[in-house]
Amino acid sequence: MMLEKPEQSEKLFVDWVEYAARNPGLHKILNLPGAELTPFWYYSGDVIVVTFIFSMTSIFIFWRFLNFMRCRISIRSKSKSE
Repeated sequence: MMLEKPEQSEKLFVDWVEYAARNPGLHKILNLPGAELTPFWYYSGDVIVVTFIFSMTSIFIFWRFLNFMRCRISIRSKSKSE
């Protein structure tokens, strides 16, 4: 594309600035959707909260499983020693 129609960067910049000056409402059209989001949604707060809850639940279940297995092993070792 650059080989077919080379343009100077200054000319292209001036053309876009002039276009923006001719169309004063252009910033409303070109506004990014993220500019209207709340910080919670912008930083993916919902994903962070769900990931945190899932992680804490997984850690809790794993911890309970380890305690259960430790108790089972200690009960077996006590019964063998008696």
